[in-house]
Amino acid sequence: MEDPVAKEEAKTPKKKSRYPFWLLALLIVCFGGFIALLLKPDNKTPASSLVLNQLEAIKNKNYTEAYYAFTSKEFQKKYPLSAFNQTIKSHPLITLPINVEVDKVEETPKHSAVEVSLSDKQGLALTLRYLLSKENDEWKVSDWSIDNMSGTLFEDKESAKIRQSILSYIKDLEKDDLDKAYYDHSTKALRDSASLEQYRNLIKKYPILKDQGALRIRDIAIHEGQATIELEPKASSQIHILIEMLYQNGAWLVDNIHIVDPQAEGKSASDIDGKTLSRALNQHLSLIKEGQIEEAYMMLSNGFKFATSLDEFTLFLHAYPFIQKHNSVAFNEYFDGGLGKIRAGMKTGNKTNLVDYTLALEDGDWKIWGFEVLSENQAVRDKVFNWQPVLETIQGQKNAIKMGSFHKAYVDFTAAKFRESTSFAEFVDFLKTHPFFKKMSEGKIKSKGFENNVAIILEEFSEPNGEVRVVEYHLVKESGEWKILTMKTHYDNETGANTTPPTTITSLKIGLDPPFEGKLKGHSSILPSIAGPLYGLLNLKNARPFERIEISLKHEETESPTRHFSLLLPNAGDVILPLVFSSPEGFWPTGHYTVEIFLLNGEKEFFAFQIK
Repeated sequence: MEDPVAKEEAKTPKKKSRYPFWLLALLIVCFGGFIALLLKPDNKTPASSLVLNQLEAIKNKNYTEAYYAFTSKEFQKKYPLSAFNQTIKSHPLITLPINVEVDKVEETPKHSAVEVSLSDKQGLALTLRYLLSKENDEWKVSDWSIDNMSGTLFEDKESAKIRQSILSYIKDLEKDDLDKAYYDHSTKALRDSASLEQYRNLIKKYPILKDQGALRIRDIAIHEGQATIELEPKASSQIHILIEMLYQNGAWLVDNIHIVDPQAEGKSASDIDGKTLSRALNQHLSLIKEGQIEEAYMMLSNGFKFATSLDEFTLFLHAYPFIQKHNSVAFNEYFDGGLGKIRAGMKTGNKTNLVDYTLALEDGDWKIWGFEVLSENQAVRDKVFNWQPVLETIQGQKNAIKMGSFHKAYVDFTAAKFRESTSFAEFVDFLKTHPFFKKMSEGKIKSKGFENNVAIILEEFSEPNGEVRVVEYHLVKESGEWKILTMKTHYDNETGANTTPPTTITSLKIGLDPPFEGKLKGHSSILPSIAGPLYGLLNLKNARPFERIEISLKHEETESPTRHFSLLLPNAGDVILPLVFSSPEGFWPTGHYTVEIFLLNGEKEFFAFQIK
């Protein structure tokens, strides 16, 4: 079939630099509707044609064909078909566009980048960015990303309502109708926390809020009647705006406005040396060491205090006692995007714990904006996570015992201290009086623990009579290998193990703001990329006091750990634990993240979120 665009190009004199609109707008009839395909002649390449063909397959709901026929093996390895389908379903505009425009094509012999804009008749729009590579001499999609245009997120119809509410709100600000913006578009909670005069001063200080043409909506995250909208200036600026909205009385209302301005009070981070920065943190830590917790709390930023009560701050200090009891501290300070950053190494005895602090200028003074404990003891953490060699030692001894190789079980798998206290003859007598060891079947790990450099494994086995036998192993490391220090057996009901349920991980929520009164407002599985920290709220059931928990944050695209820390649970029972994750490089790279949470009893959970 002859390409109409190519045909019209041939008719157009080459000396003309302009192309009439009718040449660029080609109407294609599809499913009783019209899709306007705007393909600039310079952007018509084999790579862009492949992208458009894939979009056509998606529009026809041939998702499997769109996946396997147009994407590379690299793409399929990174995004399984289920994830590909979910992305499409969460952005319905991809399947129902009215206008499709190829905005940009950059091509080399082996790689190509294609940018495509989609929009509908309501003006909703988004941009798809494709990376393509050659596979068997054919272009294939190797990666893609989705960006929102015109301040729109296309998860569902609610996003469009939020967009209209924000635009209406900003339009009232543009008209200087601040009374309407304040009373009609804001929640009662916002009006209770800030007077109309304070509201006027905020708008006066940041006139960009009144200029709809100067702002774009970068992202909208929605969850359970709450929404977080990220605004960014179209021109280069370090100002960062987050607007929180609540759905009340049938409308989306502004509940809070966060503005991060590194140039506040006419100062920038580069105007102030590191000594001023470290002096503020040193004063904060000195107050904590002296037990003046309330005074130390007052040195936190207003936003931090608004979202975190004094009791929650005190609870955090109890969870990390070294912050109050360290013997010495060393600072490494630097500036990043208008924010002050300090990595504090707190030494207690032979241990050094690292804490990352973020400080921001507030009324001309440095205030603590966020902090994150990176580690307590790297050596302990490594041993806690690497359970496989421990289990291999236990399994190796079990195999030797079942084969009747008692000498091998004794010499190869037990520690020197075990052999010093227990002779080979005594070991054999023990096995003979406990024939269970020789005939034990495959067991189930009941719990795993680590204390004073000793790994503790409880393994349970079901006997023919229905009773549960528990074998408890204590292991230590000798010459780089795990060896059994002690081993004993008992029935499950002898230990009372069934009377106390184990600690379990129930949920983790991630958001942009610190938790307040045990709740994390605006949490979402899709978050915008920001310079500041992310906050989490971890829920645990049946926690034991001072039980150790390990938390690791990993960026899936680079397969590298971003944050990793260990802490002790502050109290028993059902625990809500606030978490702080500072950005790894001063900003959060886009992509998929996984939070891995481990308990010493073997409980393990994974939670995923995405940063766009």
